[in-house]
Amino acid sequence: EMENVESNAKNPMAAAIRYQWWKDSVEKLYEPGASVVPLRNEPPVLQVLRRLTRKHGLSKQWFSRVISTRADLVEQQQLQSMEDLNKYAESTAASLLYLWLEALGVKDVQADHAASHIGRAIGIAAVLRHTLHD
Repeated sequence: EMENVESNAKNPMAAAIRYQWWKDSVEKLYEPGASVVPLRNEPPVLQVLRRLTRKHGLSKQWFSRVISTRADLVEQQQLQSMEDLNKYAESTAASLLYLWLEALGVKDVQADHAASHIGRAIGIAAVLRHTLHD
């Protein structure tokens, strides 16, 4: 879903608006007293996220990290260094792997370390793939 925001947006402002919608939606998922039952008018992806966050106790930080990092890149337009690329990959792809580990109930330093390296590799490959299509 996040990967499609920029490609479906007609311009950077539209992408920024969509990322803000995601930020607000994730905030609502984690508000105290938020509904456990998916809301009828809620998009299907949020209905699934609502169920998964409750069922598996998924951390808000990983969702927020992915959204904020991708939104920041829309404003910045491009990564400036290898360090920026590594941070971007860690904050996006690796964060998604951390969510997977949480969903599976894995709490292991070695698994987190592996997820960090694998996530960075996936993230860097995604940036390179995207670069080739532009």
